Amino acid sequence: MELFFKRHHLLLILLCYLATTLSLSSQIHWLVFVLAVACIGWRVGIYFGRLAAPSVMVNRVAALLGAGVLMSVVFSQGLFSAMMHLIVLGYTLKFLELSARRDINVFVCTGMVLIAVFFVFETSVMMALWGVLLSVLHLGLALSLYAEHLTAKAQTRYLTKLVLISLPLALMLFVLLPRLPPMWKLPLQNQATTGLSETVNPGDIAELSRSSALAFRASFAQGVPPANERYWRVMTMDQYVQGQWSQSESIKSAVRLAERGSRFNVEVAGAAQSYELILEPSFQTWLPSLAVSNGQNNRANLLFNYTLRNEIPITQRSMLRFSYFPDTPIRYLDLTMRQQNLLLPESGNEQTRAWAAQLKQENLSPQQQISRVLQRYAGENFRYTLRPPPLGQEQIDGFLFGSQAGFCVHYASSFVYIMRLLELPARMVTGYQGGEWDEDGGFLTVRQYDAHAWAEVYLDGQWQRFDPTAFVAPDRVERGLESALPDEFLAGDLSLMKFRNNALVNQLYLTMAKFDYVWAVWVLNYDNQKQFDLINRWFGDVDFFGQIWLFVGFFISIIVLMILWSLKPWQRPILAREDKLFLMLHQIFQKQGLERLPGETVTDFCHRMALVVPASEAYVINFSRVYNRVKYAEQANSQNEKDYLKLSLLLKQLRRHGK
Repeated sequence: MELFFKRHHLLLILLCYLATTLSLSSQIHWLVFVLAVACIGWRVGIYFGRLAAPSVMVNRVAALLGAGVLMSVVFSQGLFSAMMHLIVLGYTLKFLELSARRDINVFVCTGMVLIAVFFVFETSVMMALWGVLLSVLHLGLALSLYAEHLTAKAQTRYLTKLVLISLPLALMLFVLLPRLPPMWKLPLQNQATTGLSETVNPGDIAELSRSSALAFRASFAQGVPPANERYWRVMTMDQYVQGQWSQSESIKSAVRLAERGSRFNVEVAGAAQSYELILEPSFQTWLPSLAVSNGQNNRANLLFNYTLRNEIPITQRSMLRFSYFPDTPIRYLDLTMRQQNLLLPESGNEQTRAWAAQLKQENLSPQQQISRVLQRYAGENFRYTLRPPPLGQEQIDGFLFGSQAGFCVHYASSFVYIMRLLELPARMVTGYQGGEWDEDGGFLTVRQYDAHAWAEVYLDGQWQRFDPTAFVAPDRVERGLESALPDEFLAGDLSLMKFRNNALVNQLYLTMAKFDYVWAVWVLNYDNQKQFDLINRWFGDVDFFGQIWLFVGFFISIIVLMILWSLKPWQRPILAREDKLFLMLHQIFQKQGLERLPGETVTDFCHRMALVVPASEAYVINFSRVYNRVKYAEQANSQNEKDYLKLSLLLKQLRRHGK
């Protein structure tokens, strides 16, 4: 116990334990932290002699009870979550039990497993660096206990060398090891932290637009679309009840059919354009896409409303590839859909109803009616704002004839409401609009504040997009929210986005964005396709079995290089100070024609020299005794320094005597 629990050891063990468990705090049940606090208190009490170490029986009972309780509360979250909690439980109890060298081995190895679990949930660059730091902490703990005789500087140098040696092997495994599909389903968190909702109230997207959180990044094979064409459709809302827009039962039914493998086929027109999305975790299945898009994989299902839905929720950063057909119209509208997209409450918002009735009496064409409605938004005192006043019970009337101040949902909602009063099938679409194009990096960044709502009206045999917000705040569509609302943009947000007017901060932001994009493309989404493309680019056409042999060859080569670099057989062995002093002694007798015999020890050589040269007997016997003490006795560094000095003095005396 004394070896393992000197003060600096205990602090390092506590640091490893706390840093690892707190890193998984969002995934661990609170009962684990109750046990952790108890174990930390007990461990500290053992160190100060206030408490006795738990017996083997206590440890076993604690393990069984802890496992039973945890399984009863987390098993419903899935096998992965259950296994993770069991590992954390073992890590906690081993922390309490530490009493021998083998316990440290288990503690460090279990910590490494939990760091791997941490990488399952956290994939950002900063979290990757944190995971590397956790690994170094555990290696440092093992080194401080196994190499306690080394100074702190020597331990740090050894640890750095160990990490650097492992990097080529890790890189080779990452690049060449065949990618395997996941062997388990990851547990979902309790709720989505960001993203659009399946119901929309007037203030929802305005609230979301106060967030600078990343939604997704996009790259395009044939060039980025212009800003006014970057409408990323996510969901369509065709049901209006008590001021709230939501999805009707027909859309929910289509979702259920898609989950059972049903596919909606659409006839595409025109040339296809390809783009890739790197999606942030939303814990939803809806996918942002340009109309009309098809997924280039089997996970993205196209619904009858031309929105895309993933087969599983997006729980971690994911790259999806799409084919985009800008010349393909959105045509589908059956009788049930027509009725649903004309449906309104029987009463309410009487001023709006009266105005729409008056417009109908003018015998205008549908296109002319739409133009009149849009002109109303553009011509009157409508104002675009993230802080609209309350609207009361009659929301449409309150907005159109009262406040005339609102965000995109206010405009889209009132527009769709009027279209239905004019007997034109219409629906609200929620998604994202715009994004920031990085010319150097070749990618588009879309954040949560780019969330947007607009309308689609069925006109001339197809669904056509109308964005009334563009008539009130054209800068919102052409240049983004920051240009449209400079005073309200990210009010209260402390991210780098808020301070991008500063040239240094803006450059830092752009550099971080580029690095994050490269990290997402080449690390997080380094899949089989990228691996085969990279290998074929380097080594020519290589099939799967060729890739296996290539991996084996590189693995053996790197292992050999690591061994050579560690052993350095081309270098002469570094002699210890006492051995260098003995060589100097040997050289003194060499000058007299006396050589060391093969296999002769230092002690035997000195005794033989004492017999051959009796005048040197006192010096060489004393040299042998001091040499063996320095070489083999475990003594303090200060005593070793004194003995080195004695050996040097004996050599000087022998030289003088020889002369």
